[in-house]
Amino acid sequence: MKDYSAIGEKDDAPRLMEVSTDCVVFGYGIDGLKVMLIEIGASELKGKWALPGDRVYVDEDLDQAAVRVLKELTGLENIPLQQAHTFGDADRVPGKRVVTIGFYTIINKMDVRPTPSKWADAASWFDVNNIPQLTFDHNAIITYALQKLRNRLRHSNRRTPLWESVLPEHFTLSELQHFYEVVLDRKFDKGNFRKKLNEMPYLIETEIFQTDVSHRPARLFKYDRKTHEKYAY
Repeated sequence: MKDYSAIGEKDDAPRLMEVSTDCVVFGYGIDGLKVMLIEIGASELKGKWALPGDRVYVDEDLDQAAVRVLKELTGLENIPLQQAHTFGDADRVPGKRVVTIGFYTIINKMDVRPTPSKWADAASWFDVNNIPQLTFDHNAIITYALQKLRNRLRHSNRRTPLWESVLPEHFTLSELQHFYEVVLDRKFDKGNFRKKLNEMPYLIETEIFQTDVSHRPARLFKYDRKTHEKYAY
């Protein structure tokens, strides 16, 4: 009698699933919106650009893993990260079954100095509108995270505003408008934008004005957390 027990064993054998995390760090600046990428310095992917990402250890939470991976590969720490989405296409990593949890954040890129380490040869900022072809599905992860970032800026008044940790403590309304225009990649009419600010009772006018400027000094504003907490809840 013919033994059929081994038929299909190689093709049908289940692959062990790994879990990883990938971090989309957006950088705000006067020159536009950037995203931080690393250059891989090891394996067959050497020289390719990718998101800072790596596997999750069995004894750590997902949030802990994202913080660790970002620090190990770029040197960045104390960066608040938010989960964006889980990416689990079966063939997203050739030859392996890897599910990744994408995280995202936005920072003022002038506040950090990336220092690549571990298996990252370099860490650099790329314009969000000019991203090269990355490894695996990292381009799609960035696209999703950018959509998430923009939706949060447009619609979320309950959460801490994105600009709170990016702009200086005191800022002009023109600086706030510039932040919106850079992140959303669109221009706003000054008058209409100022009307939108009426929806933000936590945006507080101060008695401080700009100094050392060649034009008429503009009034400075600030974010008031206590007012926001009352408004949001």
